[in-house]
Amino acid sequence: MNDESTSHQERLAWALFAAVIAVFAWLVIRDAWLCDDAFITFRVVDNFLNDYGLRWNVVDRVQVYTHPLWCLALICVGGIFTNLPLASLWFSIVLSIAAFVLVVPRPRRKELDLVLLALLIPASKAVVQFATSGLEGPLAFLLLAVLILACDGLTSEWGRWDRWVPLLAAAVVLTRQDLLLIVAPLCIAWVARKNTRRATVPIVVGMAVVAMWEIFSFVYYGSLVPNTALAKLNTGIPLSEKIVQGFHYFGDFALRDPAGMIALATCLLVLVVRRKDLQARAVAAGILLYLIYIVVIGGDFMSGRFFAVPVFLAVAEAVRAAEDRSPSSDVVALSAGIAAVLMVATHLFGFNGFVADSASRNGISDERKFYAPALSLQAIRDGQAIERVLWVRGAKRLARRKSAALRAGTIGLAGYYGGPTVHILDVLALGDPLLSRLPPRKGSRIGHFERKIPQGYEASLLSGRLSIEDPDLNEYCRVVWSVTRGPVWSMQRLGDSVRLMAGAYNPLVDAYESRSGAWLREPGLPSLPLPNQTIESLYVSESTFDDADTP
Repeated sequence: MNDESTSHQERLAWALFAAVIAVFAWLVIRDAWLCDDAFITFRVVDNFLNDYGLRWNVVDRVQVYTHPLWCLALICVGGIFTNLPLASLWFSIVLSIAAFVLVVPRPRRKELDLVLLALLIPASKAVVQFATSGLEGPLAFLLLAVLILACDGLTSEWGRWDRWVPLLAAAVVLTRQDLLLIVAPLCIAWVARKNTRRATVPIVVGMAVVAMWEIFSFVYYGSLVPNTALAKLNTGIPLSEKIVQGFHYFGDFALRDPAGMIALATCLLVLVVRRKDLQARAVAAGILLYLIYIVVIGGDFMSGRFFAVPVFLAVAEAVRAAEDRSPSSDVVALSAGIAAVLMVATHLFGFNGFVADSASRNGISDERKFYAPALSLQAIRDGQAIERVLWVRGAKRLARRKSAALRAGTIGLAGYYGGPTVHILDVLALGDPLLSRLPPRKGSRIGHFERKIPQGYEASLLSGRLSIEDPDLNEYCRVVWSVTRGPVWSMQRLGDSVRLMAGAYNPLVDAYESRSGAWLREPGLPSLPLPNQTIESLYVSESTFDDADTP
């Protein structure tokens, strides 16, 4: 083959590489959006930048985010750009594209099918949607892409990036703490392949980074886990019901994102059968552990959210593992690449699964479809639609007062646009340290475990003096306030924190529940959106409120 022909093939290969990257970038930018939960973290970032600390309501030290490293990254972004929602979208887009570039193999004439195989990532609706959304997905994608490259097949020899594996794994855990299940098998396999003596220092460094965050969390927040974990896992729902709901979540994923389900299942199968590739099997084990975890916790209300990272990682590792293949597998790889092209083409032209409704009867919803009219990239840039949302309008009017309280079940937009002077009483308990430790009401939607407000609690929040009618709960709240409001370095507070985590004060809650259990668990208001409802149903006109109105 002459030099001119070789040069022509190389140009075609790089053109294909660029086209694949462009397809992913176009889909991510086209579907860029923010969810209400993103504004929960935005409020913490805004409070921090305005010298209130890492707090949700400025009076309480409560961790309302599950992604410490992502929160830190947004603090850096917010310190540079004034429009945090818009800046976070572009930041997410850049991170997601960078992660995908690391996954797509550099074009060589014999590996064009692997370049096409990487299209399984943008073929997935879940990956594309949660490549933005304002949540931690983009950072998780990037760190996991770097991690599997740093592992480099888990050979016994030491490479230039090997020492960074434990630290990268720690960064993944701090990006979202339940991702520990995904990276743990990979780290175990890494240790098994390396010289124990040389691996000790990197392991200690990685563990120390996670430990430093947990120490900070305990000292500052008085807890080792986010308040959101208490609110969503401390529900008293039987495991059997959670498992059933978890399978509903899998079924919803298959119907709303069939390409993502096919990509996940196919790539997992490829990784499992590669018995000589320890890294592939370790990645598969981590993904399978995470999928089991999804079932056990009952999934989530955001369709596809918990599947975005497994799909991205499964395809990324399958592409890496397929680079070392036998000639007999070329036809299989080429067929998979062609299938990927077809699936991403259907996504490009608008096919988003077999379910068009924004919400299902199982409480799972297409959050992007609901929020996009006001929180897409274009809408955020214009800034007009979001000003018409009832939650935003009402919170801004309350913010004009020196201090005010707002009872809300959807707290992100209201909290961020209300600002630090508005205290959000979160009936779903994500931001409330007392309610998160109380049982939810019957019939709560998955991910929306509503609590009934104890008598006297709202008045206590407004006055700053405890006046809860039940004496046992009043004493329990005194301890909770000691932990979340007391001086950080007070020995009394730190002791209360330990005793609270150890369950020493649980008898107070038990006594309260024994007297008020039926009242506490009365069915609450329906929180499931209508099948075709969007945020446009919450738009209000200028004449709806006057200066004296509250939402």
